[in-house]
Amino acid sequence: MFWVAVVVYGLSIGVSAVTRAEIPRKILVPELRYDSPMQIGGAKDTQAEYGSSEFREFRALGWGTVVKDLDPYADYRHVRAYPPFFGIAFFPFSVFWRWPGVGSGLFFLVGYLGGLLAAWVLAVWWQPQGQKVKFGLFALNWILLAPFIGSVLARCETDMLVITPVAVALMFFAQGRRRFTAGALLGFAASFKVLPALFGVYLLCQRRWRCLSGMVAGGLVCTVLMSAVVWGPSGAFEKHMSWYRHIIAPYRTEGARGFIGRPYRSTNQSLTAAIHRFLTPIRAGKDDDTRMVNVLNLSPEQADRIASVLCGAVGLGLVALWVICRRKEETAAVRAAAFATVPLGILLLSGVSLTTHHVNLVVPCGVIIACAVGLRDEAGQRWLWAALAAMGLCFLGASRTILLLSPFLAGTVLLLVAVGVIVIQDRLGAS
Repeated sequence: MFWVAVVVYGLSIGVSAVTRAEIPRKILVPELRYDSPMQIGGAKDTQAEYGSSEFREFRALGWGTVVKDLDPYADYRHVRAYPPFFGIAFFPFSVFWRWPGVGSGLFFLVGYLGGLLAAWVLAVWWQPQGQKVKFGLFALNWILLAPFIGSVLARCETDMLVITPVAVALMFFAQGRRRFTAGALLGFAASFKVLPALFGVYLLCQRRWRCLSGMVAGGLVCTVLMSAVVWGPSGAFEKHMSWYRHIIAPYRTEGARGFIGRPYRSTNQSLTAAIHRFLTPIRAGKDDDTRMVNVLNLSPEQADRIASVLCGAVGLGLVALWVICRRKEETAAVRAAAFATVPLGILLLSGVSLTTHHVNLVVPCGVIIACAVGLRDEAGQRWLWAALAAMGLCFLGASRTILLLSPFLAGTVLLLVAVGVIVIQDRLGAS
C-alpha cells in the first residue's frame, strides 16, 4: 500500500509539474514553431500561453549560457542568484526542449527519486552497515518529506538537487566512512547553490580535513574545471565576475533588495525577512496582498542593522557549538545532530529562505527521529516532539494569513534548539 501511494502521489505531482512546465494552456497560432527554448513561455512569446513554472526559465538559462554563451546575470530579464555552475548543471534537462514533457519529466523524476533516496538515507545513517533498514522509519521520513517534495517539484524548483547530496553526505559523515566523497557531495551542493558553502565553515571548525578537502575538490571541479571546459578560462572568469557584480556586491550593500524587487514578502521565511515584516511598514503578503503585520515603523536601514545583529549571533552560536562538539570519540548522534545544524543555519542566515527552501528541515527532523527511535538516544527522545511541532508549523503555512507570521521560521528555530541540545547533552554524556 505504501508503494502504491508513492507511485500515485508521484504520478499526480509529476503530471501537474510537466503540464505546467511544457504543455501550453492555450495555443495562439495554427502551429507552434520555436527556434530555441529561450523563446518558449517568455514575455515575448506570442505563440502560446503556459502555466506557472520555474522550469522554462531554468531551461532557458541552461541553454542560453551553455549553447549561446550568454551572461546569466546581464542577458536575462529575470536575474537569478545562482552561481554560474547552475546553468551547466541544469543543461542536461534543457537539451530535450524540442520534445515537450521530456525535459521536465526527467527533471521531476530525478528530484522525486532523490527524495526517496534522502528519506532512505535519513533512516539508515545510524545503523551499522549491512543491517536491515527499519521500513517504518523510512516511511515516516517519506511522509514528512512528501509535502515538501510536492511543493518543490510541482513548480520545478531545484531544491531536491541540493537536499539529496546533502542527505547522502550526512550518512557518510555520521557513519565515519567515505569522508572525501561526503565532502565532494557538499562541494557540488555549494557550487549549485552557494549557501551550502556554510558546510565548509562547519568542517573547518570540526577539523574534518578529509571531508573539507573533498568539498574543496568538488567545488573546484564544478566551479573552475567544468566552467573552463564549457566557456573557456576567460569566459568562466567573466561569468563569475558578472555574478559578483550583479549578485554578490549588491547583496553585500543592500541585502536581498539589491537584486529582488520585493524580497520580504510572506513566502520568504528567513530571519531577515521576518524582521522587516514585523518592524517596517511594508506589504507582508504575496502578490496583491496588501496586509501588514508590523508592530513598529522602523526604517529599512534600522531593520537591516537588527537583522545583522541577530544573524551574527546565530552565526557565532553555531561556530561555538561546532567547536565545542569537536572530539574524536563523539557518538553517531552527535555527528549527525551537529551536521543537521548547518542546513538550519543556512535557512536562518540567508536573506532569502523561501517556503520551498525549507525542505531542508527534513534533515534535522530525520536526525531527531532516528536518534529517538533507532539509537534510543535520551536527548533525542526528549526532543522528538520538536520535529513533529516543526512540521506542524510548516503545514500551518498553507494559510496565507498564518504565513505572514513566519511559521517556517519558528519551526527552523525550534529544530535548531532541539538538535543543539542533543549535541550538547550527548557530548556531555560522552565526556
